[in-house]
Parts: sequence; C-alpha cells; structure tokens
Amino acid sequence: MPNLVGIWRREANAAAIGAGHQRQIAAVQSGPRVCKTHRLTGSNWAAALLDHGLLENGPQPGKTSDGSVAVLLDGEILNLDELSKQHRLDAAVRPVSRAALCAALIAQQGLGIVREFNGLFALVVAHDQGRRLSLVSDRYSARPLFYREEANGLSFATELKGVLAGATQQGEVDATAICELLVYGVHFGGRTWLKGCERMPPATILTLDAAGVHTERYWSYLYCYDNEPLDNDSYATRFAVLLDRAVERCMRGSRRIGMFLSAGYDSRAVAASIRQYHLPLPTFTFGVANSRDVLLAPQLAEKLGLDHYHLTSSGAYLAPNAAAIVWRTEGMLPFTGTTSIRFHDQIGAHADIILTGFLAEFCGSHTWPQLLLTRSRPAAIEAIFQRFVTARLARAQTVLRPEVFARAYEELRYRFEQSFVDNDNEHPFDVADSWNFTQLQPNGTCHAPAVDRHRFEMRAPLMDAELVDFLLTIRPWTRLEQRIYKLMIARSFAAIRDVPCANSMRPIEPRFWVEYPQMTARLIGRKVAAPVRRLLGREDRLGREINDLDADIRAEPQLRSDLLDPILAGEHLDPAIFDVGAVQRLVQAEFDQHRDHGALLGSLASLGLAHRQIIGGDVADVPAYLREPCG
Repeated sequence: MPNLVGIWRREANAAAIGAGHQRQIAAVQSGPRVCKTHRLTGSNWAAALLDHGLLENGPQPGKTSDGSVAVLLDGEILNLDELSKQHRLDAAVRPVSRAALCAALIAQQGLGIVREFNGLFALVVAHDQGRRLSLVSDRYSARPLFYREEANGLSFATELKGVLAGATQQGEVDATAICELLVYGVHFGGRTWLKGCERMPPATILTLDAAGVHTERYWSYLYCYDNEPLDNDSYATRFAVLLDRAVERCMRGSRRIGMFLSAGYDSRAVAASIRQYHLPLPTFTFGVANSRDVLLAPQLAEKLGLDHYHLTSSGAYLAPNAAAIVWRTEGMLPFTGTTSIRFHDQIGAHADIILTGFLAEFCGSHTWPQLLLTRSRPAAIEAIFQRFVTARLARAQTVLRPEVFARAYEELRYRFEQSFVDNDNEHPFDVADSWNFTQLQPNGTCHAPAVDRHRFEMRAPLMDAELVDFLLTIRPWTRLEQRIYKLMIARSFAAIRDVPCANSMRPIEPRFWVEYPQMTARLIGRKVAAPVRRLLGREDRLGREINDLDADIRAEPQLRSDLLDPILAGEHLDPAIFDVGAVQRLVQAEFDQHRDHGALLGSLASLGLAHRQIIGGDVADVPAYLREPCG
C-alpha cells in the first residue's frame, strides 16, 4: 500500500512547510519495494504519494488539462471507465492515467462524484486552482489516513509516524483512548492513542481552505427497505451474481494475485467465485497443525482447483516479530493477534496482491441473545454497551490508575453515545451491525499486517459497492445468522457445500429452521462442557493462528525479559496513566503462576512498544528493511 503524507498551513510559509514535508516522507519511506515519490504542492500546502506501483494507476498526480483539479490516488477506483462512459466524458481527451481520469470526473461532476466511486481508496484533491485541498476516504475507510489539527494548520499521513513528523508539537498519550483500546479492542470513531491524532472516518470529505477545516459525509451504512422484499432463493441468486462480478473486478491487472484461505464462509465464497481462466491461483493458510483452518482449507483448495500452501514456522514467533509488527500497526492492535508477518517472505514468492474475504456485518453474522430481545434503537444501543463495554471494563480498570480510569470512563461513555450520531438505522439488528462495522472494520483491515501494506496490496471483493448496496436491502430477520449467505454458497457452489466450516466443524446447512435449534443446542453443550474440558486440559480451540496464546507466551520467557520488563523500566507505559505495580503483578502472574492474562499483556506490550518507537524514537529492535528508505 502506498503512503500518503501532507501538510496544510493557514498561512504560507514555504520553508517550514518544505522542512516538515521532508520529515514526513522520511518517516514513512520504508519497505522492501522501490517506491516513486509523486508530489503535489500549493502556496500553503504540500502532499506526496510514495507509490510502489503495484496498482498500476499510471503517472501521478493526475491533472485536468487546464490544471483546475489535481489528484493523488492511493488505492483503486474500479469503475472509473464505467463512470467516464456514464457521464459522457469526451473520449477524445479521456486521460489514460487512472488518477487523471479521476481528476477529469471531479472537474466535470464536482467532488460529489466520489459517492459513485467503487473501490478502496484515499484521495488528495487540489481544486479551485490549488486554493482548496480535500482529503477523501472511501466508504469504509479501508485505506488508512490519519490527521492532526493544530492552531496553525493540519498534517496528515497514512501512518501516525508521518503525522507526528509534520506536526509542530510532540506526541502525547491519550488516556481515554487507551481505556477504549483496552476495553473494546479498538477506538470509538476516529480516535487514536496519540492525543489529537484522528483517523479519517468512513465516507468523509475533509476540506482545507481559507475558511478552515470542515468535513462532510457522503455515504452512510444505512439499510434501505424501499423495494419489495425478495424470496430467499432470489436473494441468494442475486448475491451470487454480484459476487461473481465483484471478484472479476478484483482480478484485473498484470500483478500476481493470491488469497488467504480459511474454512469460514467469506474466503470460501470468494475462492469459489474465481473464474476458471484465472486458475490455478495460490492460496495461503497459516496456523498450528491441528487448527481447523489448516485441516479444512486444503479440502476447499483441492475441490476448487487452487494451489494451496500451508505456511509453517518453528520455534519462537512472538518475541522475534513483536517490534516489526508494532512498527507497522503502531500500537493500534495487539501484536499477539497479527503475527502473520513472519510468513511474508513465503507469500511474496507467489503473490503481490492478496484477495481478502473480509465482509464485516453486511450479512448479519453477529447477533446475540440480548440483542434478539430488544425492540427499539435505544434498547439496542444499551445492549451494545453492556456487551462491548461494561463486560470488559475490568481489563482497563485493572491496569489504569483509579483517578485516570474514573475520568476516562465518563468520557468513554460520552464518546460511545456520540458514535451513534451518524448511525441512522432504527431496527436493532441494523443499528448493531452498522455500529460494529464502522468501529471495528478500519482497524481490522488497515493496521493488521495480515497484508503488509508496504509489501502487498489488498483487494476485498465482498466490499464491492454494488454488492454492498444489494446486501443493505436484505431484511433483518432474513439476514439472521447469515441465512442468505449460507443459502447462496450451498446453491451456487455445491462442490464445497459439504466441506465443514471452521466455526462449527459441520457442512453448510442453509435451512434456518434446521440449523438454528442444532446451533443453540451445541452452544449450550459447549458452555456446560467447557469447564470440564479445561480442567482436563482438553480445551477445544479454533487455533486459526495461535493455538493457546497464554501457553505460547509462557513458552517465550524473552517476552518478559526483553520486552515487558524494559517497557516498564523505561516508563513507556506512562506511570501517570498506568498502575505500573498492577502491570508488574500481571506479568508475574502470567509467567510464574500460569494465570491467563496473555490478551491484556499483548495489548499493553503493543502500546509500550509503540510509545518507545514513535514517541521515544527508539527503533533499534525494528528490522532494518522496515525502517530504512525503501528499495
């Protein structure tokens, strides 16, 4: 993934802007691929795109013939050719460059045309002869873009490192954001753990001009039931047709394409939709030998004609990769859950672009009893709070200083309520699905180095705009437990229907009235049996990547000696925010008493490492290829 960086100042100061901009480029210019730097400048701003060329967008920046609009395109807009014909862009002067075509459409139709863009992208748009600068995120904010507003202007970048390099003030830790991260796993809205640094929200246009900084949302995750409902078979048929189109859009270009293959619904649906003339195509699964994905993915690959690779490594894998993972994820995710970086050399031998089966909540996959019992929007919001906040408060309360936690909790509650302001859905299922998607998705797909953005590109067919618009018309109860999704797979891809799914270890059962009672009975059985199995040491874990996190942590004592202890000694977990004694007791309980605190320690270690690297400037343990100039 290319890196965008830029600085905008309220008053022109060429020397200061130029110096800050160069610091930004230096901060993010790292990786194994050779990058070309594309620059775009105005009287009081400067922007650049560090481009590894995988997406074949052509020369940048793209400009109109009169120079009225100029664009830096990070990512892909897959329907530019369709839009140019639809809006009758003059074929005689139609630009060849994708970025230039984007600029021509904006010049003709206005910035509102971004509502029609289908793809995962981030744009820098200079218009009105450079007097206005706009930053545009895609529908889902799948391409990360962070910014920090200060009294004299704003700095932005794909990475937090680039934002701080362009800012005039040093970075500080945000205690409330830390609390959010420990409770929910990600931040509400666009917050980050660095005070003042925000992530661009989904579907947002942020404009910088003489009037200052202002934002506009151009799309929202809103379910729409204006049309007559279809029967289930018709929904499933339409789903299959649109998925086929979406996958075919993602196969464009001359780069090598591969995909991660699990035994869940999403990646199998994408894999099964790949047309025969694109085969064989490499697929990758990683995890311990007895994990369900590792056992089942080869069966899917064989039936679909895919070249499958089970990626394995031996010995310690957490401690040796922690610094590299945090350098890429910047403390936004626990490094213990994103350890695929150790396989990137193996993946890179076969693919440059990775198809992902990421789908999020569009098919109703996440419902729980409390939500099923709600009958109103306020009741749904309260159920969400109880599930995602109240039930997890102890994690933060354990390690934060009492006075910090008390203040942070009050603000956290307010921020939680504010996170529903742009959620215009009314049905409880719709409210929950859209909220969970908009909160979880950007961090889950942008920061996890499952696809290292400096080495690979990502394409997500199930987030195709045309497909999503259709999925947002499926009624709530029809979506329950992915009924339509399962029916689509079972009917359209009969060859893989009987390959068990990792979450249930059973074939796909599209008949809801048969599956739901069985699923409920199995859930109750697991709840009853789990304590006994745990006592006997026979706990059944999915093990998609990590079989037993706490056992793996305890098997690497260097995590304590080389990572956790130095973080605490160096006060990279700020004693004004954290109860350092409590954290030390957690470390002791994990390693000496075999108490299971691995998930919390993973989050704390990631935050401490990020503080050391980004604020403290200590990158001695970061691999050279990640921190030195690319190429």
